[in-house]
Amino acid sequence: MVAGISVAMGVACSNYGPRTIEAPAVEAANTGSIDVLKAELTDTATIVTFKLKYRPGWWVRFDSASQLRAGDKIYGVKDWNGVVPGSQIIMPSSGDTVVTLAFEPVPYETKSIDFTEGTEKGWCLWGIDLTGKKNQASPDILAKLPADVRQLQEFEFPSLEAAPTEIRFHVLGYRPEYGKLSLVLANMADQENYTVSLDANGEAVSTYNLYGTTGVLLYLDGLQMKSAGKAALIPGKPVDLYIDAAGLASDFIQANRGEESEACLRVYDNGALAAANRVMFAHPSIGSLADVVEKCNWHMTSDEYTDAILAGRQAALDTIESLSVNDAMRNFLKGNVDMAALLLVASPSALYNMYYLEKGSTEGIRDSVDVPGKEQFDRVASLMNLEDTAMLVYRQYVAAVQPSYNAGQLPAETYQYLMTYQSAASGSLSEDQLATFDNASTPFFAKALKLRQATAEEARNAVNQRLASLPEDAPEKIFADIIAPHKGKVVLVDLWNTWCGPCRNALKANEPLKSGELADEDIVWVYIADESSDKDLYEKMKPGIKGLHYMVNNDQISAIRDLFNVDGIPYYILVDRHGNVSGHPDFRDHEELVKGIKAALADK
Repeated sequence: MVAGISVAMGVACSNYGPRTIEAPAVEAANTGSIDVLKAELTDTATIVTFKLKYRPGWWVRFDSASQLRAGDKIYGVKDWNGVVPGSQIIMPSSGDTVVTLAFEPVPYETKSIDFTEGTEKGWCLWGIDLTGKKNQASPDILAKLPADVRQLQEFEFPSLEAAPTEIRFHVLGYRPEYGKLSLVLANMADQENYTVSLDANGEAVSTYNLYGTTGVLLYLDGLQMKSAGKAALIPGKPVDLYIDAAGLASDFIQANRGEESEACLRVYDNGALAAANRVMFAHPSIGSLADVVEKCNWHMTSDEYTDAILAGRQAALDTIESLSVNDAMRNFLKGNVDMAALLLVASPSALYNMYYLEKGSTEGIRDSVDVPGKEQFDRVASLMNLEDTAMLVYRQYVAAVQPSYNAGQLPAETYQYLMTYQSAASGSLSEDQLATFDNASTPFFAKALKLRQATAEEARNAVNQRLASLPEDAPEKIFADIIAPHKGKVVLVDLWNTWCGPCRNALKANEPLKSGELADEDIVWVYIADESSDKDLYEKMKPGIKGLHYMVNNDQISAIRDLFNVDGIPYYILVDRHGNVSGHPDFRDHEELVKGIKAALADK
């Protein structure tokens, strides 16, 4: 179940009483399948008219526990108006339908209500406004932030660096129902995914190794968001990230309604690039040339498209010249515009997207769209010094400089770094590989590779220690050794690996059960992976998976598979209170897993 947050609303009228609110503002949701068309407050009921949206011919349903909440009070359904709770509502060919439910009456002075189905994964709409206010962009949060975030220091052109970096997360307006924070860190060579557990106030502190300029994407895993919260960081110094959860949630609600929301910066930080980020937000043409692309279309020839990009680049450079910024900021912004222009010509994705939006299909796209080639790329590239390693401070440098038709355009040492980085990420970097960067044009390459190798080795050592700590019994005894300490409890064993997509999807789906429908101290969650998993990724994923973790060797996992005739992963093994053990491929069905665990809990 997902919750939104409530932003204090002004009073729409001085005397509360019976009223109808058409299309009330909704602050947050965990789904785009349900919205509120109307809310009516009367003496005998609070009547809510919902609009449901889903695929034609598919079904939706309301759980019998559906309710409204206002503060700590719950208001149940008193009249379902023909809806049968728990029964399927087949969606018509239009893909939308309307349902009206009458709930117990909330007090007239109530300013907002939440709707929830009352179940772990049920629909939730939070902050349904009852004052008559309309959706609007969340208030400017900057004034509420600490002075070091509001008043930024003078901008300095960033240098290439690789270093551990402390990130302090602050999710404004956080509620525990938002869940964990999903974090993506993207540098020029790789992308890493992490899960951040927030405290009750929506805060957390973690340290990550950053390798050059790093793009940050932030998602709350229980909240529907139009787009991720975004920031760009330079390694080395602690940084605070303030995430406007209310704004990210309201952006989704308004987009789902077909409304436009006011553009607002949703992530503020006090890092080295914070000042530049805010300038680029205020002037979108400097950030990505997005306004230029909006004026283009897929019918253009590759030369016409390139002409438009170059004209947009020049206009953006002219804008930068007119800004009251220092020279370091001016030079950084100019380089960013160059990277944006080059990337637009190097990648056909913008033109292909235009085609798809107009046609609704990708059929015939490659024959119809005249994408830029090497000639057009060279026209743009000739305006820049791409051999200058200072350009590496732009994370998009690699993608912009190495189009598929001209891989040799990338400077040799940069290309070598990208290839060697993969060895470091796997913990297999050799001294000979590292020695090739002894005389590189920047010490960044060697420093980043050493740090990445050390991180991979640390993860590998941690896993190896756990492997060594497992009993040295024969492989066929390993499973019994793992479950032995948990007599009298229900044990759910999950066989998985980091490379298994269905495993990762199941982990994400099952995790909320531990604090929801299956929140029980008598359940022990055990996760067994084997040495085929990426050890670095394994260490990153574990904090987001509550339970006991074991990584076994090849002989041990083979013995477990033989014991239970494992037909693939994820695979589940249930141990009941009496020690009876059974394999359950059927638990790949989420509902069957819940049902099976509940039955084992009830058998005392």
